[in-house]
Amino acid sequence: MLDCYGCSSEKLTDTVFLRDLLDEFPAKIKMTKVTSPCVFKYEAPAPQDSGVSGVVLISESHISLHTFPDKNHVFIDIFSCKEFDINFACQELVSLFGATHHEEKVSASHGTQIVC
Repeated sequence: MLDCYGCSSEKLTDTVFLRDLLDEFPAKIKMTKVTSPCVFKYEAPAPQDSGVSGVVLISESHISLHTFPDKNHVFIDIFSCKEFDINFACQELVSLFGATHHEEKVSASHGTQIVC
């Protein structure tokens, strides 16, 4: 899981950008996309909780994201039964969203690590 803060609110509301990211990212981390991404806007009762959510199914499991443009946050989950280059994935996503800081939470068969 990757929590990114200080992101561009424009990117966090751009459904085309988010759909393209979910469409192209599986190949970047050597995963197999099995569906087209599903991306939708969510209007919450409290406007600051509104945003965009998206998911793409991969043969290894899924990649999902939830944005909160008013708070400049995006939360991303890459759930996979196949190992991948976690450092590359995190660096790429932090760069794409222009995050000023982030937190990574990595779960593996040997336990959970928190890397910042």
